[in-house]
Amino acid sequence: MSEIKIVRLTSGEELIAKIEETDTSVMLKKPAILIPTGKDQLAFGQWLPYADIKDGVTIPKEYVVFVVDPMEEMSEQYDEA
Repeated sequence: MSEIKIVRLTSGEELIAKIEETDTSVMLKKPAILIPTGKDQLAFGQWLPYADIKDGVTIPKEYVVFVVDPMEEMSEQYDEA
């Protein structure tokens, strides 16, 4: 089952996505990049708009710094987008 999580990559990008984890990788489905827009404000941007990732993208865990639960409000906004 996919869960909505925030994923920080070693590149510094923070993504929100529905994820499925394995022992060695994280599958990101419908990923969006989190973009700071001002004090205490964030926007969702399309991540990899030039790539066909409708089936998701798999990231090896060695490139993942952490995976955390988003605040409920952020999760709801992501679901609506």
